[in-house]
Amino acid sequence: MNLHFSEYQDFVIEIKKQIASSQQKAALSVNKELILLYWNIGKMIFENQSLLDGRNNFIDQLAKDIKSDFPFSSGFSRTNLFNIRRFYNFYGDLSVQQAVGLKETFLIQQPFIKASLLSMNSNRF
Repeated sequence: MNLHFSEYQDFVIEIKKQIASSQQKAALSVNKELILLYWNIGKMIFENQSLLDGRNNFIDQLAKDIKSDFPFSSGFSRTNLFNIRRFYNFYGDLSVQQAVGLKETFLIQQPFIKASLLSMNSNRF
């Protein structure tokens, strides 16, 4: 009976390894997608903020419009939209798609991005 129990323990360990590996891959994938989403939204805000008088009015209205279509999403507040715009503006020269493609952890290791993502992710979508 102990022989089978030992085999069972090995079996459980292998399953746990696969679960942990998949969770890590999923987390990296989510981080990559969030970075690309924030980059694209920041770019769109930066390029279109003149559509309404004043940057503050534009971002205030945008936050309200997003909230009306995504009422259960809390990651697009006025403050977060300003952070998303700053994120794009700060890294505008860097091709975020290329950097994310090279190594998913590159951008996460950058202090400004890490702080921005942490503050934005504290109010998850």
